[in-house]
Amino acid sequence: MKVLALSIHDLRYSNHGNARLSLSTLGAMALGDTEVLYLNVAAREDSMSRLYVRSRYGKTHFKFICLSSDGISQNPASYLNLKSVITELCEAPHVILCEDRRLVLLCKTLSIKYEVPIMLRLDSLKYLYYKDLLKSSTSKLSELSKVPLAIASYIAWTAISDAAICVSKYMEAKFRSLGCSNVRTVEPTFMLLDRTSDLLSSQRVDLNELPSNLVLCSCPKKLAIYLASKTPEVSYVITGPSAFYTREFLKNLKSRPRNLFFLWNIGDSLLEELHKKVKLAVIARPLLTGVSMTHVQELYFGLPAIVDSNVASSLNDVSRSGAIVVEDNYLKWPSIVKTLMRDRQLLEDMGVGGERFFDKHLSPIIHANLIRRILSQIGIA
Repeated sequence: MKVLALSIHDLRYSNHGNARLSLSTLGAMALGDTEVLYLNVAAREDSMSRLYVRSRYGKTHFKFICLSSDGISQNPASYLNLKSVITELCEAPHVILCEDRRLVLLCKTLSIKYEVPIMLRLDSLKYLYYKDLLKSSTSKLSELSKVPLAIASYIAWTAISDAAICVSKYMEAKFRSLGCSNVRTVEPTFMLLDRTSDLLSSQRVDLNELPSNLVLCSCPKKLAIYLASKTPEVSYVITGPSAFYTREFLKNLKSRPRNLFFLWNIGDSLLEELHKKVKLAVIARPLLTGVSMTHVQELYFGLPAIVDSNVASSLNDVSRSGAIVVEDNYLKWPSIVKTLMRDRQLLEDMGVGGERFFDKHLSPIIHANLIRRILSQIGIA
């Protein structure tokens, strides 16, 4: 089976959640007998290569093409001029996987041209969670006024797709309540870039300079600072884009915690090495619009986590895994961190529970099989 996947992300930089989601899905499909071609239609320059990915389930690769553009546009119609370029470059696939809603019109025109079905990825749709926006103190009236048009767009995107996949049962239920019957849940998996494809692997970071027994922190910057200030005996590390923004925010504060460490652009090899030093994760998402890929990542690495109910409820049955502590009162998190960090056996047992949960529910093999099952339902063998 040949799959043509399109998105706006350069998967060689996997420190962004959406890029990791696409990378892991395509890697999972390529582990089997699926031939994957990925197009990044918002690249800085044209290029063609192979992307090598890995996990404890094996290594694989798929073809990767970058098409240069003037930048990322929020207008789906602006990408339609790429149709002729793509049809000249690519042979007809068996299915088109649209990994970004902004490309849905382009993908639909390609599906008509090739006479093949289109499968749409639904993720990060914040207006689908309009009730949560209403509760949020940071939501402005101008944001809430966008809800009706956004919901109508969501319905239209699924209507022009032969199938649509979302990342959680909660999201599927939301779409079905809107009359979208072709939406199915495929929870995320997790795969790593091989060093040969990881553009961030050249970043030199001496992990020996970091303390041992770290807590990985993935939460709003003010909560990260609060945790660090209340538990000065614990060392926290923040990775990815959040590391940059939190560090910049701290520059404006007179008092800065000394137990916060920042690793911004690190490659997957370093990420894997870092997890040998990390003993616990704290993951908070006051407003979640999908699934936390950081949580999926920590389950893969077998790392226990303190999470809020938004994070816990986004993955089906994860609360029964024994891998997480669920608490919505963030003021209680410092004491929970202290308790867990003093009990190494409990941390080890929770980590084993997390890894077992990943292997049973989120592995690349399971992920790819779920997608193949959906494709078979729309006539793709």
